[in-house]
Amino acid sequence: MKIYGIVGYPLKETLSPVIHNRAFKQNNIDAEYRIFKCKTEEDINILLKEKKISGFNVTIPHKNNILKFLDTISEKAKYSGAVNAVKILDDGKIFGDNFDIDGFTESFSKCQQIKDGNFIILGCGGSARAVYYSLASNGADKITISARNTKKAEDMHSYFDTYFPKVKKNITSFGNISNEAKKCNGLINCTPCTMKGFEDTFKFTIPENIDKKCFVFDLVYLPQNTKLIENAKYLGLNAECGLEMLLIQALKSFEMWTNKTFDIIEIFQYLKNDKLENLRY
Repeated sequence: MKIYGIVGYPLKETLSPVIHNRAFKQNNIDAEYRIFKCKTEEDINILLKEKKISGFNVTIPHKNNILKFLDTISEKAKYSGAVNAVKILDDGKIFGDNFDIDGFTESFSKCQQIKDGNFIILGCGGSARAVYYSLASNGADKITISARNTKKAEDMHSYFDTYFPKVKKNITSFGNISNEAKKCNGLINCTPCTMKGFEDTFKFTIPENIDKKCFVFDLVYLPQNTKLIENAKYLGLNAECGLEMLLIQALKSFEMWTNKTFDIIEIFQYLKNDKLENLRY
């Protein structure tokens, strides 16, 4: 039996095991998807050395630092500076890709045009890098990063300026977006601030002067109706959570690992039927 999984910490809220184990069952694949709680880089090193693992997804806080463990990466991973899916190749080499980019681009662009748009990203971690790359590579005119760590936000802008020098760039302290909100086409939350257990750690409220055409996208998918989405709908804005993004990146990861696909609609219905709010680890 082959072993796959998700690497991160604290991993309190994830549907990935449910999705992938259902996909293995769909395809009659003798495999299991597990949770690997890796708090430090040394934990990842131990996992790679001691576990017979064939591939894994990467989540908070390792989407950037996983790069040092990889032998080769995709162009998307190189330009975004982050990885969320890893495959152990037959020769033992370790390959990384970033399917957060695919998931975000496909789900977000159904709801809002990216080209020539003005966007605000909350956060500057690994997921924010995927979103930034997606927006910039699809023709965004301006990207504002709103983060607690302004130095890290500056570093992120500098990194992407090498690849996307024409994109206008701005930084604000976390939540201080009133000026940018007036002409905003999209507000994307890439922090855990709306995840259960984090609400008191990060405080954010959408300013009332926000452009009413702004589309709000929350990468968090548990709960589906986050406080950010509730806030957006109260202000009359369209908003979505990251569930579809999750499913798309899961499909891409699964295809990379197995050279097979899965019925994404059936799995979505499976999740809905089994009450999403209770499907967690």
